Amino acid sequence: MYQRENYQNAAEILAERKRAAEEAAQERLSEVHKKSARIREIDRELAGTGLQIFGAACAGEDILPLRRRNENLQKERGELLAGLGYREDYTAIHYTCPICQDTGYDKNAMMCSCLKEILQSEAARSSGLGRLIGTQTFENFSLDVYSDEETKKYMEKALRLVKKFAEETIPVKNPKNLLLFGTTGTGKTHLSTAVAGVFLARGYGVLYDTAQNIADAFEADHFHSSYGAVEKQGEKYLACDLLILDDLGTEFFSSFSGSALYNLVNARMLRGMPTVISTNLTLKELQERYTDRFYSRVVGPEFTTIHVIGEDRRTHR
Repeated sequence: MYQRENYQNAAEILAERKRAAEEAAQERLSEVHKKSARIREIDRELAGTGLQIFGAACAGEDILPLRRRNENLQKERGELLAGLGYREDYTAIHYTCPICQDTGYDKNAMMCSCLKEILQSEAARSSGLGRLIGTQTFENFSLDVYSDEETKKYMEKALRLVKKFAEETIPVKNPKNLLLFGTTGTGKTHLSTAVAGVFLARGYGVLYDTAQNIADAFEADHFHSSYGAVEKQGEKYLACDLLILDDLGTEFFSSFSGSALYNLVNARMLRGMPTVISTNLTLKELQERYTDRFYSRVVGPEFTTIHVIGEDRRTHR
């Protein structure tokens, strides 16, 4: 699910919203109190009526007179505010989300829709895809850029397969993987981002990064392990619900990087966690560059392999 960082950031955002709303209400209240001494007196009395009602109820006394007094004060206060040109709720706290009052949870202790939206936004921000999320979707993957009818039909089928992968791949329950290969600019990143969007909308954490950055992270972990307790840079690639490993084949290749990428993909498969890989290499070039066991993994039965074809889509923008 979402990363701890996403929850921490969401909590900070809600706390700031709540603080700002309460401070703004206090400023409005101070403004009204300066203009009306009577409203100030009413607010002072109302502040004590709640405790009086509670005490009377505990003592078995009749609380009806206190309730009526409270209602009359509220009515008088509203009339005084109207006379000053204010709405009756002018000094109330106006939370960004009135349902949960900017706490993130409703009265039934259920996660509020506002918190879900913040978490999705934070997950998109931390995914590494930035503004691409929401702008590169399955719906706006245009097939009109293909002038050749045969290519268009092929890519229409490819689009359906990738969309099916996104819709049917639920982490743990139905783990699958996807390999997109083809030349530069054919739409591999667009399709990967569209997959990420589906996962994020379902509340899953997504992490996008290049093969070079991922290999560098594991190399740093390996060579810094002797320097005491250092946060592992590669752990996030193993822990995220969906990993999008981009530009496979552009990383500086060494026996270590090849082994690190294999171990990553293999570990995620064993854990039942889906991975999307994109590369500009052909299948033959992949086989020549990497070990047989790595190649057999990424083109094996646990990967859906799709050749993304066509001209550079960026020239059609």
